[in-house]
Amino acid sequence: YFYRSKYECDFIIKEKGMIKEAVQVCYDLSSSNRDREINGLKEAIKRFKLKKGVIITFNQEEKIGNIDVIPAIKYLLK
Repeated sequence: YFYRSKYECDFIIKEKGMIKEAVQVCYDLSSSNRDREINGLKEAIKRFKLKKGVIITFNQEEKIGNIDVIPAIKYLLK
């Protein structure tokens, strides 16, 4: 599922008819895409009243407020 308003969010995860998670995916979070990726996720978090969001990258890991940046392998193994 994909969401777009002012910004866009790559995936909205739905379970049993309820939206559970907002996810952005990028190879890496850099100065050239950081604002775009974070703003899209923040917009989806607010719109769907979620507690947090996830940005999946190749190998980066950090916490940005209520956004977890995690490597793809960790996301897939959770």
